Amino acid sequence: MEIFTYLALMMIPALIAAGLFFSKGLISAKIPTIGVWSTLIGILLLGWKTTATGLIPINGWGFRIEPLCLMLCLFILFVTGIVHLFSVRYMAGDRNFNYFFIKLGFLTSSLLLMMGADHLILMLVFWTSSNLLLASLMIHKQDWVASRNSGLLMCQLSAVGSGSIALAIVILFQSFGTFSLHEILQNKSLIAYPVKCVVLLLLILAALVQSGCWPFHKWLLSSLNSPTPVSGLMHAGLVNGGGFLLTRFAPLFSDANTTLDLLFVLGLISVVLGTGCKLMQSNIKGMLACSTMAQMGFMLMQAGLGLFSAVIAHLIWHGLFKCYLFLNSGSAILENRHSEFKRSGWKSLVALLTGLPGAYGFALMIGFSLENWTTQTVLVGFSWLASAQIAYSILDKGSLWARILVSSIAASLFGMIYGWAVHLIKFIVSPLEIDLVMPLEPIHAIGFGIVLLISIGVNFNLFSLLSSRRLYMKMLNFSQSHPKTMTPIRSEYKY
Repeated sequence: MEIFTYLALMMIPALIAAGLFFSKGLISAKIPTIGVWSTLIGILLLGWKTTATGLIPINGWGFRIEPLCLMLCLFILFVTGIVHLFSVRYMAGDRNFNYFFIKLGFLTSSLLLMMGADHLILMLVFWTSSNLLLASLMIHKQDWVASRNSGLLMCQLSAVGSGSIALAIVILFQSFGTFSLHEILQNKSLIAYPVKCVVLLLLILAALVQSGCWPFHKWLLSSLNSPTPVSGLMHAGLVNGGGFLLTRFAPLFSDANTTLDLLFVLGLISVVLGTGCKLMQSNIKGMLACSTMAQMGFMLMQAGLGLFSAVIAHLIWHGLFKCYLFLNSGSAILENRHSEFKRSGWKSLVALLTGLPGAYGFALMIGFSLENWTTQTVLVGFSWLASAQIAYSILDKGSLWARILVSSIAASLFGMIYGWAVHLIKFIVSPLEIDLVMPLEPIHAIGFGIVLLISIGVNFNLFSLLSSRRLYMKMLNFSQSHPKTMTPIRSEYKY
């Protein structure tokens, strides 16, 4: 009965959206919005009830409802609820107004069903359908050639991801004789190591494509023709699919340190290139797209460290923040963006020092000790850099010495809150055994050192001393979207 209730709730957004085929107008579009928020409340209440009574996990009909599934479903519903509210007025007057909300409703249900799918074929079906629905939303104005090419490029690359997942499923079925992901992970020791490495490489390939990481970043940088609510949903939700996929198969990464190191290096490349591309952009959505590439790279680095609880925490925090940035991008255009970007060396140095309490607070919340040099050390180092950025944003707004105490407190609170979020998620998903804390290796120290040097170079304006026109042009060309997704002439845009 419980599995039927959950599946019925997950289908509500699609069923209500289907009703828009027979209705028109601004009022009718508000009904799917109410449906999404009602579904969120329903899953929250039923999740609390079933967890309190010990009924979690729930199995049936090829689905397995676990705490991780519930948490991600609530996140998806919250983001799509915000997008629905924003879209009601943003899309008002559009000739395909109803069709936009119909596809948005089906996309929401497809994502919810994918979260709970235990049968690998069902997971692949909902993974593929979600990407196809996203591509359809990207091609909202079908008469606009650039928009259509953006969606087609996304379809072509997502086909690579779906194909690699399908091949991994075939190999897993031949090895275990079942399509149940839960049963496969329970008997993961039965698979031969070379076969497991092939499966993991295929899953990493799919994750790279889905998250728009190098070398499959072009579709992400070319997706700027989408309506703003679609961009918000895509960057807040669907690009996080790579992290979700790796987390679902996380136990298979145990004893596969070489594969995790490869994932760490690939994530590092995306962080460096995404950050460099962001500095080359002159438009808001382009900057946000490149920022997403860098953030997805950092998410893959966390997965490469074996810290999949941190992956989920990053997935949620980044999704919420990026959704806000995209939906607020219209207001950001009104800001004065002509001031020269130049950091103060003294303030940057003080920010690095005041960021240390943030790193300590983060380490305290996740239970990290300097006596054990594990991959968590790198995560604490990243929390230090993030806390330093928070501190700098406060120090830059007034007198340096008057704001040191305030910036230290803010950095400490940031580190503790983020560490608490990681610890909470680790506690919630502990039955899944997805955290693979490993000893610190040289590759991890080198990776963090590269990020640290880049951070210091940006904060202390050191890159101005290494300026190269050739390097600048290479990075500028690298950060451009696909030529067929550009609109060089205004008349080519179909209003």
